[in-house]
Amino acid sequence: MRAHQHAAGARKRLSPADSSSLKGWVAAGVLAGMLLTAIGAGLAWAALFLTVSVGVHHGESGLASGLINTSQQLCSAIEVAVISSVSAAYTSSLIRGGTSPSDALVKGFDRGYLIATIIMLASAAVALVGLRFTDGRRAPAPVTTEPDEIPVTGLEPALGD
Repeated sequence: MRAHQHAAGARKRLSPADSSSLKGWVAAGVLAGMLLTAIGAGLAWAALFLTVSVGVHHGESGLASGLINTSQQLCSAIEVAVISSVSAAYTSSLIRGGTSPSDALVKGFDRGYLIATIIMLASAAVALVGLRFTDGRRAPAPVTTEPDEIPVTGLEPALGD
């Protein structure tokens, strides 16, 4: 019965008459953040891939690219899992403590965003400190150790002699 009352209240709060205020909230609260994220990610990924590839031997550029792509995907998946787990656990604990589900959900998202902000700031600090000492302008030229002549064996035709 209680879940039904919450659903009825949600339908009442989000009636078509109120859709204009909801659209305004989405445009102001969500769209702005998504645009900033898109711009920041575009600039950050280009700089990251350039920084990773500086000083990499030509023959190992594919390996470097694969490692950075794999690291990015794996770390993103772990971060989403951690943030959503923290948010869900905090929301559940607030609901068990008597907070209304809608307030608990908002506070759970706030906690998740706080964790994401801390991770982002820590990552930025590591990048700034690390780039200060290893940026491309001071990186040594890659050392090539290719031999002058590569012996090829095992290509003689099998004549049966």
